[in-house]
Parts: sequence; structure tokens; C-alpha cells
Amino acid sequence: GDPAEQGLVKKYGVSRAPMPLAIALAPNGAITAISPRTIDATKINDAFVTPAGAASLKALQEQKIVFVAVHTGSQLNEPQAIAAFADDPHFRERMGVVAINASDVREKDFLKDLAIDASPSSPASLVVLAPPGVMVGKFSASATKAEIAAAIAEAGKCCDDPTCNHNK
Repeated sequence: GDPAEQGLVKKYGVSRAPMPLAIALAPNGAITAISPRTIDATKINDAFVTPAGAASLKALQEQKIVFVAVHTGSQLNEPQAIAAFADDPHFRERMGVVAINASDVREKDFLKDLAIDASPSSPASLVVLAPPGVMVGKFSASATKAEIAAAIAEAGKCCDDPTCNHNK
């Protein structure tokens, strides 16, 4: 009810939320946790996310399809499918790309959440997530745009247009 706080209330859409309310934000602005009424140590601990986890959450909260490219070498060779999606006007503005080196110890928990093998011998992979946090699928780095687009459509996350070519 404080007029000075109305900007925050509006920004986070919490005018009707139970109070008190705690919202945890990553440095990039991604909401990592919302806890109405009470907050405990587990909720606080769970609010901390990895850099790639925060980037993925931010993109999902912006209603984007997220392509998480996991590589094991020192340099990412971006999967060809990502470039193909970026060239497609249907997806270009609705996609986010997050790259993770599997040996980055900061990303251990996020890779575990994605059920990705982070061993040095594992091949590069691509994980596709869609809003609000649906795992569309895990793919090899050589997966084609057509394979991934079919999985996105099958998950019902392509778009809201029933005549969309990708929904067929």
C-alpha cells in the first residue's frame, strides 16, 4: 500500500500477492525465487543459481526458447541448428542462446539439473528449454533445425498460430 513502492509492485505484478513476500533476483534481473509469507534456509539456498542458470531463467521469463549449448573443449563450436534458428524470422526474436563449458565448476549444479554428463569424454550437446521452463529435449550438437523444430512443435511450444508451418 506504500505509494513509494508502487513501481516495484507493478514491475513484479505482486499487487495481490500474499504478504510478506520475498523475491530473489539474479544479477541479470532474472527472478530466481518467490516466497510468500515465510522463507526458510532451503528456499534461500535454492534461490542461488549459476550464471548459465540465471541467463536461461531470464530468457525463459522473457518468453524465449532457450538453446543451451554444452561443450567440452576450450572453445564452443556453435551447433549449426542454432545458426539456422537465428536465420529464421519465426524464431529469431524468440530465442536465447546460453553456452556452457562442461568443465566449468560454477555450472555443475545447472548441468546436473539438466541431466547432462559433464565428463571430459562426453560429446557436445544441446538442450532446448521453452517457457515457462519446459525441457523440450536434449539433442546432439549435430541435430538439425528440422529435428529440433519438430520437438518444439510437439511440445506445443512453437507459437500460438494454428496455421504455423512449424506446428505441422
